[in-house]
Amino acid sequence: MIVPMKKVTLLCLESQKVSALEKLRDLGMMQLDITGKAESEESQKTGKAFQDAKQVYNLLESYAGKKTGKKDLKIPEISGEEAVRQTLELIEQKAALEKSCDSLQRTLEKLVNWGNVDFQQIQTLKDSGVYVYLCCSAEKAFDRACAGNPGKGGEENLSWPDSTVVQEVSRSHGGLVYYVLISRAELDEKTLELADVPKNITRDEAQAQLRANQEKIKEITLKLAGLASLRKKIAAYAGEEMEKQEFFNARDGMKKEGEIAYIQGYVPAPDLEKFRAAALEYGWAFMAEDPSEDDAVPTLIRKPKFLSIIDPLFEFIGVSPGYRENDVNAFFLFFFPIFVGMIIGDAGYATLFIVCSVIGKILLKGKAKAQLALNLFLLLSIYALVWGWLNGSWFGIPLDCLPGFMQGWSFFTHSAESGLALKFARAMKFITPDMTAEQVRTIMDSGFADKFVQFFCFVLAGIHLVSARLFKFADDIRGNWRALGHIGWALILAANVMMAVNLVVFPGTFPGWGMWLYYIGIPLVVVTIQGSAALNLPFSLIGSFTDVLSYIRLFAVGLASAYIAEKFNAMGVMLAGSFPD
Repeated sequence: MIVPMKKVTLLCLESQKVSALEKLRDLGMMQLDITGKAESEESQKTGKAFQDAKQVYNLLESYAGKKTGKKDLKIPEISGEEAVRQTLELIEQKAALEKSCDSLQRTLEKLVNWGNVDFQQIQTLKDSGVYVYLCCSAEKAFDRACAGNPGKGGEENLSWPDSTVVQEVSRSHGGLVYYVLISRAELDEKTLELADVPKNITRDEAQAQLRANQEKIKEITLKLAGLASLRKKIAAYAGEEMEKQEFFNARDGMKKEGEIAYIQGYVPAPDLEKFRAAALEYGWAFMAEDPSEDDAVPTLIRKPKFLSIIDPLFEFIGVSPGYRENDVNAFFLFFFPIFVGMIIGDAGYATLFIVCSVIGKILLKGKAKAQLALNLFLLLSIYALVWGWLNGSWFGIPLDCLPGFMQGWSFFTHSAESGLALKFARAMKFITPDMTAEQVRTIMDSGFADKFVQFFCFVLAGIHLVSARLFKFADDIRGNWRALGHIGWALILAANVMMAVNLVVFPGTFPGWGMWLYYIGIPLVVVTIQGSAALNLPFSLIGSFTDVLSYIRLFAVGLASAYIAEKFNAMGVMLAGSFPD
């Protein structure tokens, strides 16, 4: 349940505000409401430390359990703070090395067609009056120029002075020729097609430097893998820094009047007496009041331990109730497994899920968060197993091919032979006294199970939707008489269930007194409705009926799952039959 909160204004001496905050932190009862904006150097420092630790924790997660190829993985004996500092340094070094490797790779791509060119020798030749130019041209133009036909008209014109020596080095698949021009006279570089070649490093030097960088990256990766084992220390350090930041924010956000400092926050109503005793002991003054509608009240949920099994679902969908909303954990725990069980609807696959859940619990033993999620998956699988077993559904295998104990409950699977099913069908007028025994058997064998599941879907809709309205009524009636409108909606929804059963499942079963649910429910809603909701009332009434009808999807999806399993099996039979004997 969501615990009611009290808004508390705490007063203490300005000279004692630091010790007061420390004692409040130790008490752990009050959620502070910091209205002042903390800009102190201490707050900024701890905030940065927390963000760094959080970043490092997330970065090291990818290195946890990483295979490094070395058995002697060294785990450093350092503090969480030092681990953060070292990790940030190593990450920065690794990024710089990876950037250097990318640059060297591009350099090697440019040098690959030239061999191991030494630009110092080219410069030495230049100083002695021999000029060497590294060029790159299209293959056709180069061949024409070498043949003494530089090109005319629209053709690419390429020619060199007669005294120039041309030495081809290599050709690429892209139709380019890499060659060297050697001349005793300096040539006009604007007339040449000079290649883009790095002049500050040779190919061998680039390869050696690349290998060295890659070795350094491996060493850094190994160190990061060792630091990843300190994530618990880093998480603890992050928590400490976050607490420090909150403390500094609270200290800097405290307001004062003369010698009195004060701060506001929220204390759970059941803990108010303990808080009062602590205030008396420490010499504080405080005022407690109910939060106003505009207050951003924190939500504290206290619930039995067994309800925690549904927490992974709420975390997955990212939903948590606000202070003025209702805690729906119990409703979800009751209804959600039923919905999942009906949708899966196959005991065979449910058994596989159960086996996977048990294996997961064994492999992840000691990981509380994973165990909670696996417990939920196991619970859902058990519901699916029960529903599938009742229906005799095992991997879509026909009933007559299954052992007797797997053929399900006769109420579903052999309805014509079930006395309970016959009584229910007569009560719902699904079969009538004027039908022959053969007609009864045909109807019961062919359609009763589906009809009953549809009926169950609508009953489930009634329980689900009506209970939600009654819950809202019980929660709101203490403060507003208009909560009676929830009773009106509950009556309308109950009548809608009967109407849906009458229209879709068992015609002629709507009771005469069912109209009184509308006669009472609609006026209750009209009297208690207010604002723009009154204008939307006709659409809301229609929507309430479609809400009930939507539960038939449980039957539809479950039926689709059964058909898919059946067709999948048929495909397997066809595939097996296609192989030669």
